[in-house]
Amino acid sequence: MIILKILLVLFFILIFLLFVTLFSKTWLSIFGNFSEQTKTGTLKVQLAGKLSSIIVVMETPEVNFRIGILGLHFKVGQKKAPSLAKKKSPEPKPEIPKKPRTRRSKFSIFDWIEFGKALTLRFFKLVHIETLSANLTVGLGNPAYTGLLMGAYYTIRETVKDFQSVHIVPDFVAKKFTGKVEFRASIRLIKTIPILIFIVNFLRKMKNKKRR
Repeated sequence: MIILKILLVLFFILIFLLFVTLFSKTWLSIFGNFSEQTKTGTLKVQLAGKLSSIIVVMETPEVNFRIGILGLHFKVGQKKAPSLAKKKSPEPKPEIPKKPRTRRSKFSIFDWIEFGKALTLRFFKLVHIETLSANLTVGLGNPAYTGLLMGAYYTIRETVKDFQSVHIVPDFVAKKFTGKVEFRASIRLIKTIPILIFIVNFLRKMKNKKRR
């Protein structure tokens, strides 16, 4: 009986924490400074009325993950870029004839850009923006892809009022992502359910398309 009571108490505590997390405000902040030499950025998510937080700090070549509870922060992971040490060239192996593979259809860059545009429009309808500013230079390595990205950017900028402070300069020659970003906003997680449904439907559609 004692074990059952303990389990029931833990269950109700979990339900209470879930309720508080979903219905209380969640604060999201993003800071980034990206140059061709270094990439630094911080993503901070504060949950349950700022009682807990998740922090991701990127400073190339490292990415650190921390979790905070009641002001105390704990490092939970670190990811480093692969070593750039030179490796000995492997000895040549005899060529083995490969079996012909059926080419699977994948989502094009146009599909991904349209997905990102639709997701961004849905997201900005739900959040309360406190600060949003960005000055970026972006190039996808292909003039056509960069043009598609800029088309999506101008659509969002004309649709979302807060996006007027986001400035993107295209680079139609090189593959590039440089500039500065600052973003602060709040949202109730219960409102993100339609976004999650949209993402699941997109991934399901992509999976079905690959099987054809």
